[in-house]
Amino acid sequence: MSIKKVENGWYYDLRVHGKRYRGTERTKRKAEDKVIELQQMRYSPRERKTNTVLITNCLDLFEKRISELVKVNARSPKYLSRIQLSGKHFRKYFKELDIVYVKQINYLLIDNYISFRRDCGKAEQTITNEFRTLHAALRWAVSRELILSNPLEGYKLEPVKHNLPEVPLPSVIQAIFNELPDEETRQAFYFILATGCRFAEFAALRAEDIAENIIKFHRNTKRRQIRYCPLPALPFRLIKRGVLFTRDGGYPWKEQTLLDRIQRACKSANANKINIHTLRHCHATYELALGGKPYEIMSSCGWKSFGVFERYVEAARRYNIDNYLPIF
Repeated sequence: MSIKKVENGWYYDLRVHGKRYRGTERTKRKAEDKVIELQQMRYSPRERKTNTVLITNCLDLFEKRISELVKVNARSPKYLSRIQLSGKHFRKYFKELDIVYVKQINYLLIDNYISFRRDCGKAEQTITNEFRTLHAALRWAVSRELILSNPLEGYKLEPVKHNLPEVPLPSVIQAIFNELPDEETRQAFYFILATGCRFAEFAALRAEDIAENIIKFHRNTKRRQIRYCPLPALPFRLIKRGVLFTRDGGYPWKEQTLLDRIQRACKSANANKINIHTLRHCHATYELALGGKPYEIMSSCGWKSFGVFERYVEAARRYNIDNYLPIF
């Protein structure tokens, strides 16, 4: 874009149909939006209907729309960052191939992009998410009548095969637990393992979210999904007010802080390093191994698709256990 920083804001300078448009906006985002608006003027309504519109315009306008939804908590910042990163990869790829207009996108082009990303060593789920981002941007452009049709409509992605999760044995979990540095870390470790919640949900949980032995997860949940989970029997007392779990005298938990403490404990216990999310895998696998009902576990942990969850059913067949929660 023809934008540069000046003393009193962001200056844009662009020619459209021989006419020069220039001005200054207070923020970079407003200047970018103005340039996008001017670029749209290069095409008549008829040309836009025949898909003669820039790919970058579709991506830019879609990102702008999602950023507006983030401000009203209708979308998560993590989703926006994923869209921005995917858009960055597509812009670079299309620029190298001199692909400019939406009408130049076809199935073969996407096949080549997927092969290229696989050659770069990217995970199948990452590639799938990138394709979904482009598809969503084009579908949104159709809904706003920027383009007549989505050139990727009907494109079929190969289903992602989810690998069986590798989880540590209950004896290894106990050894790691014994090496954790303090009581607060042990409580965090135990609660995540016993409930199978995600770290963001755990860190945002408050005392008022627990009533009559039911946990209500509704803060920082994936897809803003509210769900209810039975409160497991805990070997420690929960506080009655405020943030439920804190560290070092009242500070909120940060993911990297808890991860560092867990991985140091793994090293002290001579065990393979695990992530915080591994505790969620452990919960699902071992609850099934203990005879838990699949759809009850799916509901309490927040899985939407049985296609994703069924890998735990297969993994649980490896284990014959009586308990997996560590002794406090």
